[in-house]
Amino acid sequence: MHKLKRTLWLAAVLLVGACSENPVAPPDIDIRSLQAAPEKLTVAGKSLILSCSLWRDFMPISPPDGRPLVVVIAVQAADSTALPEGLDADAVYVIYEGQVWKAWLNENPDLTQPPYRLEKVARNGPKWGPGVYVDVVVRLEYGGKTYMLRASRQRIQKTS
Repeated sequence: MHKLKRTLWLAAVLLVGACSENPVAPPDIDIRSLQAAPEKLTVAGKSLILSCSLWRDFMPISPPDGRPLVVVIAVQAADSTALPEGLDADAVYVIYEGQVWKAWLNENPDLTQPPYRLEKVARNGPKWGPGVYVDVVVRLEYGGKTYMLRASRQRIQKTS
């Protein structure tokens, strides 16, 4: 009986992994295409802009070389009105000196989303910086289409 339970448990774990919505990492996108993404984008008649907060933690309880990069993105309508219903941001691409780090975005559990702002977070990035500038590109989905939106020259901050 114990062996059957273990086999069923293993099958369930494999099934959940196989049915997960997102693969292990977002798709690769050519760095030139990422750098060509617009800094302002119109979707469903709304002009969208991207703002970002990026930091590495160097608090005393952190490892001597700091914790990995955290990125919080915020997509909002330029006129601060409600975003199009169904707009989502699912992936982020951070570009630094010809390198690209990509990650799936997750809901920010510490924040209630106002209707004019979509905020998400990605953690466990590379140990770039702090004090360096990166470009951040977010992949948006709306109405079955995919869009890219960029924020240039974003500084990686240091918490200590």
